[in-house]
Amino acid sequence: MEKRFCTKCGKEMPSDADYCSYCGLKQSQTPKTSTKKKKSNSPQKLSNRLRNWTIIILVIIFTIVFICSFIGPSPEGISNDIKMTLKKKTMEWK
Repeated sequence: MEKRFCTKCGKEMPSDADYCSYCGLKQSQTPKTSTKKKKSNSPQKLSNRLRNWTIIILVIIFTIVFICSFIGPSPEGISNDIKMTLKKKTMEWK
């Protein structure tokens, strides 16, 4: 006689038994299989995942550039640059 195992307690039991003799759980005729789906790494899913990550990275880069465009150099730095340029030009004219 073929043996099988209880789905609750794991004890060995005869294959024709309707109930586990150890814990009393009613056994189904067909063994339970996992209902979880395996991850599919199809080319389409990989392509979609790559496209999504590309979009996310581009949005982050454009956001950083946009914010940095408002930060720019300080007004004092600009005025110092202008003063230095004017000094150089006046030295060249003399």
